[in-house]
Amino acid sequence: MSNWPATRQGFPSFYGGGYEKLHEPLNTHFDWDAPEYKPLSDADVVSVLGAITDRPYWLTASNHDVPELHPYLRGVIKATPRAAPFYVYVSAAPTRIVAPRQPVDPVKAPRLQTGEELTGPLKLALLKPGQFNALRSQYVNPRIAPGAANLAVAVKDGTGKILGVFAMAPSSYTPDEAYLLSDFAVAPTDH
Repeated sequence: MSNWPATRQGFPSFYGGGYEKLHEPLNTHFDWDAPEYKPLSDADVVSVLGAITDRPYWLTASNHDVPELHPYLRGVIKATPRAAPFYVYVSAAPTRIVAPRQPVDPVKAPRLQTGEELTGPLKLALLKPGQFNALRSQYVNPRIAPGAANLAVAVKDGTGKILGVFAMAPSSYTPDEAYLLSDFAVAPTDH
Protein backbone atom coordinates (compact mmCIF):
# COMPACT_ATOMS: atom_id res chain seq x y z
CA MET A 1 0.00 0.00 0.00
CA SER A 2 2.88 2.39 0.58
CA ASN A 3 3.28 3.17 -3.13
CA TRP A 4 -0.22 4.66 -3.47
CA PRO A 5 0.17 8.19 -4.84
CA ALA A 6 -3.13 9.57 -3.54
CA THR A 7 -4.86 10.44 -0.32
CA ARG A 8 -6.25 7.48 1.59
CA GLN A 9 -9.60 7.43 3.28
CA GLY A 10 -11.49 4.53 4.74
CA PHE A 11 -13.57 3.09 7.51
CA PRO A 12 -12.07 -0.34 8.12
CA SER A 13 -13.78 -2.99 10.22
CA PHE A 14 -11.71 -2.74 13.39
CA TYR A 15 -14.15 -4.91 15.34
CA GLY A 16 -16.94 -7.38 14.60
CA GLY A 17 -20.52 -6.11 14.58
CA GLY A 18 -19.68 -2.51 13.67
CA TYR A 19 -20.90 -2.68 10.10
CA GLU A 20 -23.99 -4.60 11.17
CA LYS A 21 -24.95 -1.71 13.44
CA LEU A 22 -24.41 0.73 10.56
CA HIS A 23 -26.51 -1.45 8.26
CA GLU A 24 -29.53 -1.63 10.61
CA PRO A 25 -31.36 1.30 8.97
CA LEU A 26 -30.81 -0.23 5.53
CA ASN A 27 -32.06 -3.61 6.72
CA THR A 28 -35.24 -1.96 7.99
CA HIS A 29 -36.15 -0.62 4.54
CA PHE A 30 -34.44 -2.88 2.01
CA ASP A 31 -33.79 -6.51 1.26
CA TRP A 32 -30.18 -6.59 0.15
CA ASP A 33 -27.07 -8.68 0.27
CA ALA A 34 -24.92 -7.08 2.94
CA PRO A 35 -21.22 -7.29 2.16
CA GLU A 36 -19.26 -10.05 3.83
CA TYR A 37 -16.13 -9.10 5.71
CA LYS A 38 -13.93 -10.11 8.56
CA PRO A 39 -12.57 -7.79 11.23
CA LEU A 40 -8.97 -6.69 10.83
CA SER A 41 -6.36 -8.74 12.63
CA ASP A 42 -3.68 -6.98 14.68
CA ALA A 43 -1.30 -7.38 11.73
CA ASP A 44 -3.91 -5.88 9.38
CA VAL A 45 -4.35 -2.88 11.72
CA VAL A 46 -0.59 -2.29 11.69
CA SER A 47 -0.58 -2.50 7.88
CA VAL A 48 -3.50 -0.07 7.46
CA LEU A 49 -2.06 2.42 9.94
CA GLY A 50 1.35 2.13 8.26
CA ALA A 51 -0.18 2.94 4.88
CA ILE A 52 -1.84 6.03 6.34
CA THR A 53 1.15 7.33 8.29
CA ASP A 54 3.69 7.05 5.49
CA ARG A 55 2.29 10.27 3.95
CA PRO A 56 3.68 13.69 4.96
CA TYR A 57 0.30 14.83 6.32
CA TRP A 58 -2.18 12.39 7.75
CA LEU A 59 -4.97 11.95 10.28
CA THR A 60 -6.41 8.70 11.56
CA ALA A 61 -8.71 7.55 14.32
CA SER A 62 -8.62 4.02 15.65
CA ASN A 63 -10.12 2.12 18.52
CA HIS A 64 -6.61 0.74 19.02
CA ASP A 65 -4.23 2.56 21.36
CA VAL A 66 -1.01 2.34 19.34
CA PRO A 67 2.10 3.01 21.48
CA GLU A 68 4.24 3.73 18.38
CA LEU A 69 1.88 6.60 17.48
CA HIS A 70 1.78 8.23 20.93
CA PRO A 71 3.93 11.18 19.76
CA TYR A 72 1.09 11.93 17.30
CA LEU A 73 -1.83 11.41 19.71
CA ARG A 74 -4.02 14.52 19.62
CA GLY A 75 -7.07 13.29 21.49
CA VAL A 76 -9.34 10.51 22.62
CA ILE A 77 -12.94 10.77 21.50
CA LYS A 78 -16.15 8.97 22.36
CA ALA A 79 -19.33 9.20 20.31
CA THR A 80 -21.36 8.78 23.49
CA PRO A 81 -20.37 8.67 27.14
CA ARG A 82 -20.54 4.87 27.19
CA ALA A 83 -19.00 4.26 23.75
CA ALA A 84 -15.58 2.74 23.20
CA PRO A 85 -12.83 5.35 22.88
CA PHE A 86 -11.22 6.23 19.56
CA TYR A 87 -7.66 7.53 19.53
CA VAL A 88 -7.00 10.40 17.14
CA TYR A 89 -3.49 10.57 15.69
CA VAL A 90 -2.32 13.45 13.46
CA SER A 91 1.01 14.11 11.75
CA ALA A 92 1.05 17.84 12.44
CA ALA A 93 -1.60 19.84 14.26
CA PRO A 94 -2.09 21.66 17.54
CA THR A 95 -3.77 19.80 20.36
CA ARG A 96 -7.11 21.25 21.40
CA ILE A 97 -9.60 20.36 24.06
CA VAL A 98 -13.09 20.01 22.69
CA ALA A 99 -15.80 19.12 25.15
CA PRO A 100 -19.56 19.20 25.20
CA ARG A 101 -20.99 22.34 26.69
CA GLN A 102 -24.21 22.41 28.60
CA PRO A 103 -26.04 25.48 29.86
CA VAL A 104 -25.78 26.01 33.62
CA ASP A 105 -28.01 28.50 35.42
CA PRO A 106 -27.92 29.46 39.10
CA VAL A 107 -30.43 27.98 41.53
CA LYS A 108 -31.03 30.59 44.22
CA ALA A 109 -33.29 28.49 46.47
CA PRO A 110 -31.60 27.33 49.68
CA ARG A 111 -30.86 23.64 50.26
CA LEU A 112 -31.92 21.66 53.32
CA GLN A 113 -28.85 21.29 55.55
CA THR A 114 -27.68 18.84 58.19
CA GLY A 115 -29.55 19.40 61.46
CA GLU A 116 -32.52 21.14 59.82
CA GLU A 117 -35.99 19.66 60.15
CA LEU A 118 -38.36 19.04 57.29
CA THR A 119 -41.48 21.14 57.31
CA GLY A 120 -44.47 20.39 55.19
CA PRO A 121 -46.20 20.32 52.92
CA LEU A 122 -43.72 19.29 50.22
CA LYS A 123 -43.95 21.15 46.88
CA LEU A 124 -42.65 20.62 43.37
CA ALA A 125 -41.00 23.46 41.48
CA LEU A 126 -40.20 23.33 37.77
CA LEU A 127 -36.51 23.70 36.90
CA LYS A 128 -35.12 25.20 33.73
CA PRO A 129 -32.67 22.91 31.88
CA GLY A 130 -29.70 25.00 33.03
CA GLN A 131 -30.84 24.81 36.65
CA PHE A 132 -31.22 21.03 36.44
CA ASN A 133 -27.72 20.81 34.92
CA ALA A 134 -26.28 22.94 37.73
CA LEU A 135 -27.85 20.83 40.48
CA ARG A 136 -26.95 17.61 38.69
CA SER A 137 -23.33 18.73 38.37
CA GLN A 138 -23.21 19.63 42.05
CA TYR A 139 -24.77 16.51 43.54
CA VAL A 140 -24.37 13.59 41.09
CA ASN A 141 -21.23 11.56 40.42
CA PRO A 142 -19.58 13.06 37.30
CA ARG A 143 -19.03 9.56 35.89
CA ILE A 144 -22.77 9.10 35.47
CA ALA A 145 -23.60 10.06 31.91
CA PRO A 146 -25.86 13.11 31.63
CA GLY A 147 -29.15 13.00 29.83
CA ALA A 148 -31.51 15.62 28.45
CA ALA A 149 -34.56 15.93 30.68
CA ASN A 150 -37.89 17.04 29.26
CA LEU A 151 -39.27 17.66 32.74
CA ALA A 152 -37.10 18.44 35.75
CA VAL A 153 -38.45 19.45 39.16
CA ALA A 154 -37.01 20.36 42.53
CA VAL A 155 -38.68 18.91 45.61
CA LYS A 156 -38.99 21.66 48.24
CA ASP A 157 -40.15 21.60 51.82
CA GLY A 158 -42.71 24.04 53.24
CA THR A 159 -40.07 26.75 53.70
CA GLY A 160 -38.86 26.50 50.09
CA LYS A 161 -35.61 24.61 50.81
CA ILE A 162 -34.62 22.08 48.15
CA LEU A 163 -34.55 18.46 49.32
CA GLY A 164 -33.87 16.79 46.00
CA VAL A 165 -34.50 16.70 42.29
CA PHE A 166 -36.00 14.33 39.80
CA ALA A 167 -36.18 14.48 36.04
CA MET A 168 -38.02 12.57 33.34
CA ALA A 169 -37.85 12.03 29.62
CA PRO A 170 -40.45 10.49 27.29
CA SER A 171 -40.11 6.76 26.82
CA SER A 172 -38.63 5.83 23.47
CA TYR A 173 -40.74 2.66 23.43
CA THR A 174 -44.26 3.75 24.31
CA PRO A 175 -45.75 7.22 23.87
CA ASP A 176 -47.76 7.19 27.12
CA GLU A 177 -44.89 6.39 29.47
CA ALA A 178 -42.03 8.39 30.94
CA TYR A 179 -38.50 7.34 31.80
CA LEU A 180 -37.11 8.41 35.18
CA LEU A 181 -33.87 9.95 34.01
CA SER A 182 -32.49 11.12 37.33
CA ASP A 183 -33.38 11.35 41.00
CA PHE A 184 -31.06 12.59 43.69
CA ALA A 185 -31.06 14.28 47.07
CA VAL A 186 -29.14 17.40 47.94
CA ALA A 187 -26.33 16.77 50.37
CA PRO A 188 -25.61 16.76 53.19
CA THR A 189 -28.91 16.35 55.05
CA ASP A 190 -30.23 14.09 57.79
CA HIS A 191 -33.04 12.82 55.55
